[in-house]
Amino acid sequence: MAEILIFKLEVLMFFNWENKNNNDFYLIAQSYFDKQDYNSALESINNIENIESNEVALQLKTKILKALNLWNNALDVNFMLLKFNSNNADILNNIANIYYKQGNYKEALNYYNKAIQINPAHELAIRNKSVAEAKLKIEKYKNYKNSKVKNADINEYLQHAQDCLNKAEKYILVNNFINAEANCHKAIKFYQKIIELDQSNKKAIQGKLIAENNFKIYKTLSNTVIKNTERLFEEAKKLYSEEKYDDAIQKLSYLIINVNNSYRKDVFYSTRGDCYKELEQFNNAIKDYTKAIQLTPIELNPKDMWEVYSSRGDCYKELKQFYKAIEDYTKAIKFNPQVILYTQRGLCYSLIGEYEQAMQNYSASLNINPTIDTYCYRALLYLKLNEPEKTRADLSKALEICQNEDEVNIIKNLLEPLNNNSKDINMDLLQKGRKIDL
Repeated sequence: MAEILIFKLEVLMFFNWENKNNNDFYLIAQSYFDKQDYNSALESINNIENIESNEVALQLKTKILKALNLWNNALDVNFMLLKFNSNNADILNNIANIYYKQGNYKEALNYYNKAIQINPAHELAIRNKSVAEAKLKIEKYKNYKNSKVKNADINEYLQHAQDCLNKAEKYILVNNFINAEANCHKAIKFYQKIIELDQSNKKAIQGKLIAENNFKIYKTLSNTVIKNTERLFEEAKKLYSEEKYDDAIQKLSYLIINVNNSYRKDVFYSTRGDCYKELEQFNNAIKDYTKAIQLTPIELNPKDMWEVYSSRGDCYKELKQFYKAIEDYTKAIKFNPQVILYTQRGLCYSLIGEYEQAMQNYSASLNINPTIDTYCYRALLYLKLNEPEKTRADLSKALEICQNEDEVNIIKNLLEPLNNNSKDINMDLLQKGRKIDL
């Protein structure tokens, strides 16, 4: 029936458009509403002229808007209806219901009370009021709880920010501008978190301005320190390359003492350790390598650590502390399984009489990359084990990969007594052979 009515009205309006009236639009809107075509119903009701003075049309429009969840528009229409009768409890209840739907429980209670004041027996208003009161209590509790949590967070962030600023001041006292800068940056982040929670927090706003200003100052100072540090370190490395180890040590010691921050200090120690090693001051070198390892967490810089462990292992080997040397070579191998590390660890095992372990290391080294150095070490071990044929085989392989005449002469001199089936081999020459450095 609703569809037939709509069709008849639309046909009549098409042929008699000039004589259309508000009642036609109202009937079409009502028909669309009945068949739940709310958008078409709204389009039709909006064609009614001077609808603000048509109470019946406004009541239908309210229903349509509520069905479309257009709560703000429905609220406006209900206030228009209220002009026809300001003491209409039903309209006041409807207004309260819309505020409730919008989550404005305080305003909803206000209009439920107005409806009940006009009609104390208004069941819907009384029932809805109790529901709104319960919702308002829950909302107030949530707001209270959120407020407590927010205030606790703000106080915690304020404390963290202040701690960072205090640390920055302490670092400044020892000219540690880099860490002072870093702590100011942390403080800025904490203040920003507070401002996100409370945009009017004066402590956070003022604190952030101070931290930002200090950050700029400390960053400028730290950049200056870094540039000077880099320059001095480059000078120390140049002295090292020129074999002026004492001069390099002096400059590196200055950096270690006077650069009061963690910037590259591990590298300063390891480089000074290299200088001591070249001067054969092995105990001093070990102390510096150990300090470098302590300053460089393994998980942060694993690639560079193998060189420090390897160098410290070399020092322990020179001091005949072979077990400690083996331990360092093993750590170095975990980071970077280099040929030289297996070879040196094999030599240490050989020197403490653990020949099987030594042989395994020499073989592992040769499997990675055959070198004269490793062949000579293994030849020495075979000689100790009274296996001349294997000694001759390793020296022959070493001869095949010799790069220059000096290396060839050393290996040939080593092979000569073996080729003559002599049991006596020149140990000094073999020592020279195993010191061939590739």
